Amino acid sequence: MQCPHCHQDVEPAEGQEFSLAECEACGQNYVEGANYCHNCGQSFHPEETEPEEMTESEEMQECSKCGRMAPEDDKFCAACGQSLDPKPTAKARAKASKKRVACSDGMCIGIIGPDGKCTDCGKPYQG
Repeated sequence: MQCPHCHQDVEPAEGQEFSLAECEACGQNYVEGANYCHNCGQSFHPEETEPEEMTESEEMQECSKCGRMAPEDDKFCAACGQSLDPKPTAKARAKASKKRVACSDGMCIGIIGPDGKCTDCGKPYQG
């Protein structure tokens, strides 16, 4: 059987069995038992489930939410549904940094978080 993620031939471990199914949302094949489609992020099970362990290889990426390894070309984590978009570009990081507000305490180097408080010292912004 060919893995729908890495497209390599795989054999189930002794006593295990797996088969492919097709995602109703995007038509991509996935291994039955996955919680989310690795291509479009469609949830296959509405209830929360624990992700299975996956081994790391050269062409894998780590999900920032659950830590599970996923093939490099996957767009969504098959375990938790988190987007696996590549890291932001330098231009996107520069744009985001322009929106930052420095702490109003003259001695602190922190920035104001979404809660209106400094991420370093915890003092509220007094602009």
